[in-house]
Amino acid sequence: MIEENLIQFKIHILGISPQIFRRFVVSDKTTIEQLHHLIQIIMGWDGYFLHEFHIWGRFYGSSFSNDCEVPLSHFDFKEKDKFTYTYNFYEFWEHELRIERIYPLGSSSHYPKVIAGKRACPIEGIGGAKYYEEAITRQLLWCYDMLQEVAESIEDKKFPDIDFDEVPSWYLHHNSERFDKGRINKALNKLYQKNGDPDFWYTLGDYSEFLAQ
Repeated sequence: MIEENLIQFKIHILGISPQIFRRFVVSDKTTIEQLHHLIQIIMGWDGYFLHEFHIWGRFYGSSFSNDCEVPLSHFDFKEKDKFTYTYNFYEFWEHELRIERIYPLGSSSHYPKVIAGKRACPIEGIGGAKYYEEAITRQLLWCYDMLQEVAESIEDKKFPDIDFDEVPSWYLHHNSERFDKGRINKALNKLYQKNGDPDFWYTLGDYSEFLAQ
C-alpha cells in the first residue's frame, strides 16, 4: 500500500508587493483538477475563467489535453520544488506554488487547511497584477476624499453629497489587507465531506455556496 503524505505549499501571486500569499496543506492524493478548485477557494477567486498549471515543462488545465486527474504524488515533488498556476488568461494572474514540507499523514491530521496568509485576493476585472497597486491607490484616495467630504458636511450641518455611481462598487467593500483564515477553512470544511474525500460536484466554478457565512 502506497503511503499517503501531506504537502505544505506556499502560494503567492507574482508581480505584487507586499505579497498576497497563502500557506496551506493538502494530501498528495489530491489531483491537479482538485488542486485548482482548492486554490480558487484558498485565494478567493471567483472561478469564472480558464486556468493552467505549468509543472516540469508540461501544461495542465482548461486548454490542455494532459490528464488533470493525476495526483500530486505522481510528480515526486521534493521540498523547495516549485511550479506555476495561471488564472484568467485576460488578466493573467500568475501564482507560484512552492513545496515547503512533505510529511506522513497522521491519524489526527486535518486537511485541506490554510495555516497562514497575508492580504486579500485582488478584485477580478481590474486588469491584472501590473494594475493592482494603482487600483488600490485610487480606492484609498477616493475613501480619503469621501471621509473629508463627510467631515466637512458634518461641520456645516449638511448631508454629504456623495455620488456612489461614479466609482466601482468594490471601492465600498474591498479591504486589500484583510485575510480571514477562519472563513477560508470553514469553506474547505464544507467542500470536503470528510478528510480526504472531496466532493467536487460544483465544477462549473461557483464557489459562493462554500464561502457563504
